[in-house]
Amino acid sequence: MSLGFIGFCRKESEDDSTIYYAYSGANWNDKSQNKNYEKSFDGVFAIDKSVLRWKASCPHKQTESIDWTYNAIDSGLAVVIRECQNSFRLDSIEMDYIAHRLLLKIFEELHKTEFPENAAFIQ
Repeated sequence: MSLGFIGFCRKESEDDSTIYYAYSGANWNDKSQNKNYEKSFDGVFAIDKSVLRWKASCPHKQTESIDWTYNAIDSGLAVVIRECQNSFRLDSIEMDYIAHRLLLKIFEELHKTEFPENAAFIQ
């Protein structure tokens, strides 16, 4: 059973030090949110490429990419530049929940290979 949260992001650009993702999503439980969220990609977050210097263990520990994500957020190396129109806060998370979940997905993929071209979640 879904909790009613969905998010999408795609890599928009990058320079020598930063990768920028456009993102959108929604909380299906909030009927006031825009239903065209999939096409909007109106939010932006950035990830500093210096996170690649962090060494991953082999084999991959299940919580390592989660810890990596939180370290990047807490260090200001993964930041939301502009929240999407359907952004919302949940529990104790101090950033837009949609961006937060997408960052978790990106870091999970980054742990395996490289920065993904896109990421998505449905929860």
